[in-house]
Amino acid sequence: MIGKLFQKPTPRRLGNRARDKGRWADAADHYRQHLADDSQDFAIWVQLGHMLTQAQDYPAADAAYARASELRADDADLLLCWGRSRRLAGDIGRARDLYGLSLASDGNPHAANALALLDAEVPPPVPPPSSPHPAPPPPAARRRSRSRRKASPSRRRGRR
Repeated sequence: MIGKLFQKPTPRRLGNRARDKGRWADAADHYRQHLADDSQDFAIWVQLGHMLTQAQDYPAADAAYARASELRADDADLLLCWGRSRRLAGDIGRARDLYGLSLASDGNPHAANALALLDAEVPPPVPPPSSPHPAPPPPAARRRSRSRRKASPSRRRGRR
C-alpha cells in the first residue's frame, strides 16, 4: 500500500487524476501519451472518447470510440457511450443506430432507456396518415373536367 504512494505517476494515472478533477483536455492528453505506448488498451480508448466528448471535440471523440470498436466491436457500454457522444454532437441518426446496437448486444436497459428518451426528444419520422378521401385534383385538371361537363350536354343536343 505504501509503495503505491511513492510510485512514479504514469500517463494513465495522470489521465485518471485529471479526469477526476474535470480537466478533460488534460486527461485526454495523458491518455494519448499512454496509448502511444499501449495502443491496445481498450479501456483507455473508451476513456479518451469520454474526455473528448466532455471537451466537446466530437470528431476526435468519434475517432477514439471507433478505435475502441476495432478492439471490441460488440461492447455494449462502448456502443452506449458512443451513442451518447453522437447525440450530443447532434448526429441523432447515428446515435439511434449505436443505441440499437448496444441494446442488441446484451439487452441492457440503459440502451433501451436512451432509445426511449431519444424518441421522446426527436421522434423517428412517421409518414403522414392516408386520408379516406382522395385529394382534389390540381386546378388545371378541375378546369378541364368542368369544360367537359359543359360540352357534354351541348354535344348530346346536337346529336339529336
